[in-house]
Amino acid sequence: MKKDAQTIPNEANAENNITRLIEKAAKKLAATAHHVYDNKGLMEYLNIGDKLLKKLRDEGLIGYSHLGDKYWYTQADVDKFLLRFHYNDFSSLSSLPASFMEGGMHG
Repeated sequence: MKKDAQTIPNEANAENNITRLIEKAAKKLAATAHHVYDNKGLMEYLNIGDKLLKKLRDEGLIGYSHLGDKYWYTQADVDKFLLRFHYNDFSSLSSLPASFMEGGMHG
């Protein structure tokens, strides 16, 4: 099949557009996989205040990087912190009891 002069530039533009979209998606994926929080971002994420975050740092309960006057926390730091204080479920029930569905367990 013979291609005319207009088809070649259109194919090149389509390839460039697809390449840009793939690169943009890859950057977004990389950003979420390697998320980095500053103090404000981590406090919002964990729903904690600045005093508690400082205490977690000071007592060595959460990893961080310190650059100038900024503290940075990687997603790995946050995940390790959360896993350290994670409790596994222990109930052998496969579903919630009916009393939970009826407004809770009141004696």
